[in-house]
Amino acid sequence: MSAFNVLNLGILLRNYDESIISQKMLEFDCPNNSEINDFFHNKAIGSVQRHQTATFLVVDNQNQINGFYSLTHKSLEVSAANLSKTYTKKIAMYSDYDESKKSYYISAFLIAQFGKNANISKDSVISGDEMMNIVLEHLRTVRDEIAGNLVYLECEDNEILLNFYSKNGFVKFGERYSEIENVNYIQMLRFL
Repeated sequence: MSAFNVLNLGILLRNYDESIISQKMLEFDCPNNSEINDFFHNKAIGSVQRHQTATFLVVDNQNQINGFYSLTHKSLEVSAANLSKTYTKKIAMYSDYDESKKSYYISAFLIAQFGKNANISKDSVISGDEMMNIVLEHLRTVRDEIAGNLVYLECEDNEILLNFYSKNGFVKFGERYSEIENVNYIQMLRFL
């Protein structure tokens, strides 16, 4: 049994004062990723209220926010040239293939945000692997309700992040450059 609980931010917002929740969320800090902090502090509540993402807080038995993740669903195009033969065979079972573009069109669960809190007591720290296991178990439950078997995410082109996601079963299938953020994102995929 996990020492952590998962709380749905949308349900919290329906049952508690938004200002109290917002104040508690300000205790979260991911010092190596300002984008994660900006989303969690300034955009998560609005994103949930507009039904763009579902955001979940991972809390310990002292109600410290150890981390959070945001989920949604996304359609995407995956070039067959970017996949191994094994992955191509698997993806073919869950997608539509466009012969003219040599691409698969898939619907996948998107881990839109994933962040750990560095601002908590050391006796409560959740590991990244444990948090990812919570996310994947959550998605398996969703899969049983609405179907779907692919999980997608994007991360910055950073060796530590790429190694973490690779270790957790994700494989690179593409890249996306954001001119607005001036960041190259690596696109990764895995099966549940």
